[in-house]
Amino acid sequence: MNQINLFEELGQTGTSYMKFVKVLAAESALEEKTQHLAYLSVLTAKGMTDGLDFHVKELLRIGATRAEIKSAILVAMPVIGMGVAPILKIALEICDQ
Repeated sequence: MNQINLFEELGQTGTSYMKFVKVLAAESALEEKTQHLAYLSVLTAKGMTDGLDFHVKELLRIGATRAEIKSAILVAMPVIGMGVAPILKIALEICDQ
């Protein structure tokens, strides 16, 4: 099954959105790794797995440890309880590749 690239499908809207995301990140007072860890916490709290592979790999690329990635996911646990489990499983499998 072919994956659909949502941003390609959205055309100019997708391009504009990605530009917005890049500007938002560039203007953040947070250091890059902290920004990505916070984003991972938000993905977890929302129960979103789309983009998880990309963001975990990006964190590893910029020097985040498995323990930091695990901790960022567990930040959401008081909010969503064991809902973190599927995301934690996926993220740790990516870390262990």
